[in-house]
Amino acid sequence: MYNLNFSVPEEFQDQEKSIKVYQKSFQWFEKEIIKLEKETKLPWKVQVEDLKIPDENVRKTQLVIRHRLTDVVLDLLD
Repeated sequence: MYNLNFSVPEEFQDQEKSIKVYQKSFQWFEKEIIKLEKETKLPWKVQVEDLKIPDENVRKTQLVIRHRLTDVVLDLLD
């Protein structure tokens, strides 16, 4: 659980699945990206430097998923 911030859940490592999820909810993902940039005070591209995927939408999806899952786990641990 503690490593969720550093890895993307397995099902979202599939680029095609990530693209489909992003396309279905792109507005939500874009809003979340803005929120994450404000929360972390880092541009999203800096936050995804560890993701070696060329497709920006896949990287956005993976960033939001891993960060929000980490938030949930940390809330549960409190």
